[in-house]
Amino acid sequence: MPATMAPLPGPKPTFASFCRFRITSTSLFYKLNRLAERGEIRADDLRGHRLLVTSASCPYRRKLELELQESGGSAVSMMEIGSMTALPLYVAAGLGVALAPLVALDALPSGTAARPFLGNASSIACGFLYKAEAYPLASAGGKLLAFLRSHLLSNAPLPFGPERLTPA
Repeated sequence: MPATMAPLPGPKPTFASFCRFRITSTSLFYKLNRLAERGEIRADDLRGHRLLVTSASCPYRRKLELELQESGGSAVSMMEIGSMTALPLYVAAGLGVALAPLVALDALPSGTAARPFLGNASSIACGFLYKAEAYPLASAGGKLLAFLRSHLLSNAPLPFGPERLTPA
């Protein structure tokens, strides 16, 4: 007989969220690539290029794959890179093009260029989720929530890069 999962006794926790915001992405490629001539990049523009992607569980990759499927056309050659922070280095080596969040790019590596990516994969919605009954949050969680509220909702520049996170 298969085992069954019974719900835990007691009330179900309720969750609340705050600070919904979007992390924007950019297309990143080697400067000698023909994409450098374009002012903005769409999913169709990536066909014919090796696309550098992160693991299959990465939300950026899933959004990009979905967008490529929706746009139709031929399959795209992909090479999986184990780390989001390593993507720009692989692009700089001329191994392909990538879609990377701006917050992951402190500076563009030498020999690379970036262009805005247009489409659904251009940003990812993020937020802060917590148990409603645990509010107000304790020390570290409360400080983090206060920081996010003050910087994201007021449109104040973040210490790690202005205009990289856009309030939803």
